[in-house]
Amino acid sequence: MVTSKINQTWFAFIIIAFWSGWFSLAFCSNASDLIYALGLIQQPFTFHSGNYALVKQIIAIYHWPNSIALILFILNVLIQGIIAVLFIAAIISILCGCLKKSTLLWPLLLNIALWAAFMIMEEFFLAYSQEKVHLNFMILATISAMLVGMALGDSYLEKKHA
Repeated sequence: MVTSKINQTWFAFIIIAFWSGWFSLAFCSNASDLIYALGLIQQPFTFHSGNYALVKQIIAIYHWPNSIALILFILNVLIQGIIAVLFIAAIISILCGCLKKSTLLWPLLLNIALWAAFMIMEEFFLAYSQEKVHLNFMILATISAMLVGMALGDSYLEKKHA
């Protein structure tokens, strides 16, 4: 029984670690792109996403100014950074044995919400070519949240780490 609980905890840890790594890298590549978009550097870093140009291209359907694209992109970078930090906090909580339900729920829920927001915006901007990627991420985020919930369960979070 103890071995089963340890395996379930490590299973959840691996999922959380994946998302932590993914969001950390996404944040860094988008932040790099943002630094270039703001004109703070002359040439983009090799490690940059190119997503700011994509956002400008997508919102061009309504002839909106680039400042709107910049605001949307800044919001995305900030949200991805916050999610990365929350996933890192969940990893630390698992490792120190002090995991709380809220420490785990916030990054998982924000992960799903981010992809849902992308899909809504893609519908609004008629950017259907981008929708499949974000739908796949939303499905993966939802399945990840369900698997973590099943692996740890309420009893784990409430009795041991409340």
